Amino acid sequence: MKNTKQIFPLLGLSLALFACDAGDLTFDKLNFDNVTIKNCETIYYKMSKNELLLVNLNNGLGQIALDTLTPIGETRSIPVSNTNNIVYRTYSDNISDQVICNLIPPAQPVVISEYVSALGGKINYTPVVETGFVNNRATINYLFQVTFQNIMLTNGSNNIKYESYNFGTILYKSNALNFVFTQPVSYCDNEVRFLNNLSQASNGIVSNELIFKKSNILSETTQAGEKSFPLSNDNYLEYLLYNGNLTDQEPCEIKGNTVRELWKATEGSLIVTTVVSPINGAVQRTFTLKNVIFKKDNHQFFIENLDIKTE
Repeated sequence: MKNTKQIFPLLGLSLALFACDAGDLTFDKLNFDNVTIKNCETIYYKMSKNELLLVNLNNGLGQIALDTLTPIGETRSIPVSNTNNIVYRTYSDNISDQVICNLIPPAQPVVISEYVSALGGKINYTPVVETGFVNNRATINYLFQVTFQNIMLTNGSNNIKYESYNFGTILYKSNALNFVFTQPVSYCDNEVRFLNNLSQASNGIVSNELIFKKSNILSETTQAGEKSFPLSNDNYLEYLLYNGNLTDQEPCEIKGNTVRELWKATEGSLIVTTVVSPINGAVQRTFTLKNVIFKKDNHQFFIENLDIKTE
C-alpha cells in the first residue's frame, strides 16, 4: 500500500484570468472540463498536460472523509483543513499518475509552482445515482458530486480565489444487476422466481433474484404460443440483489440475506413463449422482458427486449 501521507494534495488549474487585485487572483474558468478524476487511496486528482488539480479527502483513519451514508441528493460539507486540503501545481513537463501515486516520485518533471489551500473554505458533496443497461446487466453507480466553495490557494505571495468550482464526480459504490438467471424457475404461491445463486462481484459475493408477482402462470401458459402479462401495481416485478449466497435457502422462501438493491417495475410486460413438443408433449417456456422500466426512488433503467430464462 502506498504511503499517502507523503503525497501533497494538488489543485491543477489552467485558468482564464478574470481579475487581479492586491495579490489576489480570481478566475472564472478552469480548463479541467471532461477530465476524469483519478485517485490514490483518499487523494483525488485531475491531470491536464503539466497541471494538476488535487484534493485530499482523508478522515484521519485512511478512509474517505465523505459520508457514504448521506441520503441521495442531500448536500453536506467538510471544512478545508490541513488534512482535507487542495493544492494547485504546475510542472516542467507533462505529468503521469506516477507523479502522484508513487511513494518516491520520479525525478522529472519538477514542480514549477505550487498553491496550497488556506483555511476557511468548504468542500461540498452530494450523493447522486447513475444507471445504465448494457449486455443483459444494469449498472447502478453511486457517486459524490464534489464542489469547492470560497477556496483560497496561496503560494505565500499571491492568492488564487474561487467562489465556487465543480471538481466533478467521485464513484464510491457500484452494483451490477445481472438479468441472465442460471437456476431453475420456481413457481411459488402467487409469484414466479428467477434466481442466480452465487456470483463474484468487485465488492464481494452476491446473489440476485427476480420475482414476478402473478399467480396461475403455469395454468395460463400450457398451450403453444405467446402470452403477454402486462405489469401493474398488482402484477409487478421486483429485482433484489443480496449479499452472500442463497444455497441453504428454499427457492420460495423470503431470503434472510441483507438486500443491497431493490428495484420495482410496474410498467412494461413479461412475455411467456410456450413451445410444446409434438413427440412427448413436453412444455418449454421462454420468459422475456418487454419495455420494462425498473424504478427505485427517483431513478430508473429501461429494458427494451430481453430473454431472461428458458426452461
